[in-house]
Amino acid sequence: MLTPLLKALTLKCNNTAYRPVMDAIDLLQRYLEQPLKEGAFFDAAESVPLEGVVPDQWRAAVVDDKGRVERIPYELCVLVSLREALRRREIWVVGANR
Repeated sequence: MLTPLLKALTLKCNNTAYRPVMDAIDLLQRYLEQPLKEGAFFDAAESVPLEGVVPDQWRAAVVDDKGRVERIPYELCVLVSLREALRRREIWVVGANR
């Protein structure tokens, strides 16, 4: 479900407070073609934005005891953060006003 959504929409944001959400979306777009079988976690060298994306209550479900970020719960957190930003109109979809 995430792949068609990110391929179909172009998202924009001018508010620096929501930059972590946009960075998280960019990260997810880079990992779209990598199957989860090859890696359920993001690469250790990858800079994964957590502040402003992952709520404190979800942190234990997203980050394991070794400090690795699991992809599926992280994607859920990104989608929730994106929904909130879209509702506030801090992030918008290009061409949505047409």
